[in-house]
Amino acid sequence: MEEIDANKLIEFTKKYSRVISRKAKRDFTEEDAITYAFTSLGIDILEAAIESEIQIKIIPPDRVVALQAKKRTGFLQSILADRPYTFSHHGSNGKANRQYIASPFHDHDRQYLYVIVLDEEIIIDPDFDEILSFTADGFESQLQKCFQKVYNRS
Repeated sequence: MEEIDANKLIEFTKKYSRVISRKAKRDFTEEDAITYAFTSLGIDILEAAIESEIQIKIIPPDRVVALQAKKRTGFLQSILADRPYTFSHHGSNGKANRQYIASPFHDHDRQYLYVIVLDEEIIIDPDFDEILSFTADGFESQLQKCFQKVYNRS
């Protein structure tokens, strides 16, 4: 795994979150939503590198909701994270509060993105994070076995 330069990641996150924080919510664009997705992913990567949650949230929750309403970016973040990434759908339709796990998956010379969709009740489980991790690990293991069987038959 590539080494994380925490200082560069922090500077990147600060720089772009300042831009978003100064902008009026009514003026948010899809580009701002994507910028937020990158800053949010930067924080997630930093948390994973230091194996601890960062308590400072750079962008206030009401602004996050406005940005998430502009553009759904969970799959983009999943691809860029290059590891199992979890996110929720924050819309007001039948998909509201669904939890997703998505991750790039590489097999031989092909690249895939798998997606697992979980019901919203998973969020209220006290072991939420462990369940997501267990589910992703188990799925990847089974997926790898399936691909190996197909590859060995060729």
